[in-house]
Amino acid sequence: MLDGDTVAVDASSDMPPELADLKVRLRGVDTPEKGGRAKCDSERTAGQAATVFTVATLENAETVIVRDPDWGKWGGRVIADLIVDGRSLSELLLATGHGRPYDGGKRGSWCE
Repeated sequence: MLDGDTVAVDASSDMPPELADLKVRLRGVDTPEKGGRAKCDSERTAGQAATVFTVATLENAETVIVRDPDWGKWGGRVIADLIVDGRSLSELLLATGHGRPYDGGKRGSWCE
């Protein structure tokens, strides 16, 4: 797990070894940064909460499907939808207030 909107995926059953450890950026959602990447304390706290939500959702899932993968603008990262037990993880993050819509452009500040 990297953060609320980027997860590490083991695709070793479907990909050659050199491509098996994927970083998947969730399509359509942005979550706050955590740790040193956060611009303020409130972003750091919200980023940690988004990460905890994503981890718990994935750990409790019966099925996780990577759908519609595309290479991202940063090397080695894939943009995709993660479908968790039939529901979009991006939509779950949005519905619970842990994320906001994101179209790949400039992201707004999470700090007030």
